Parts: sequence; structure tokens; C-alpha cells
Amino acid sequence: MRWISWDSLALAAICLADTVVTTALLATGRFAEANPLLAYYLRWGLWAMVGVKLLTFVVPIVVAEWYRRRNPGLVAKVVRVTIALYIALYATATAAVNLRIVPL
Repeated sequence: MRWISWDSLALAAICLADTVVTTALLATGRFAEANPLLAYYLRWGLWAMVGVKLLTFVVPIVVAEWYRRRNPGLVAKVVRVTIALYIALYATATAAVNLRIVPL
């Protein structure tokens, strides 16, 4: 059995891409963090926010991979649903902020 599943690798790649894009945009000084939790940690500095953002997906993926050995079917479904929800939420939030539907 692999150490980490393709599903978890895909989720980690999506989350990491989001982190890199967010960090690059925030570093320009022309963008704001729309996530209230991460915006709070951004006040402590960009790297504090990046650390918290990494923890919010690395820890759950490690737990999912640990539990996958006990119930692989359930974990595969949960990770795939998480991927779909993450992409849907990211697209919706990005559209809402950029279309000024939701004020920052």
C-alpha cells in the first residue's frame, strides 16, 4: 500500500496551489484575505497565515491517511467529496469577491 493515496495527493496539491496563489496575491499588497480565520492570522504576518493555512490541510490529510488503513472506502469518499467542495467553495468565493457580491 502506498504511503499516501492519489486522492490525498490531489487534495494536498489543490490546497498547496491555493496557498501559493493566495500568498503571491497578498504579497503584492493589493489583495485581502477573504477567509476571516486566515485574515486574523495575517495580522501576525504573512508567514503566520501561511503556517495556519498549511496546518488546516496537512493535519487532516495525515489523519485521513492514518484512518484509510482501517476504512479505505470511507476515507476515499470523504477525501473526494472534500476535493469537490473545496473547488466549489473556492470558485464561488473567488467569483463573489471579484464580482463584489460579498464586500471584504
